[in-house]
Amino acid sequence: MRTNLKTSILAICTAGALTGCVTDENNTEQGMCNPESIEKLIGLVNPTDQQIMEITGATAVRRANEGQPMTMELLPYRATVIMDAESGEVTQANCS
Repeated sequence: MRTNLKTSILAICTAGALTGCVTDENNTEQGMCNPESIEKLIGLVNPTDQQIMEITGATAVRRANEGQPMTMELLPYRATVIMDAESGEVTQANCS
């Protein structure tokens, strides 16, 4: 009887641990910046944050002018756009 209880507990714990390893591919993609789409931003003039998020799938936007210092943390859900200060044209863009 004791062995059956130990076996049952072990089976339940193993199943619970393995369940945590299953990923939902669609769920992990939601809200992530799409590196293939980010290049569509280059050349746009003064795009809104909403436009940037719609094009890239990102849920956050970071803007900077050319030459402006930025932190280097990588956030896969964020689109970073570098713009010409005078014209507002996007000169560089990446997912970070």
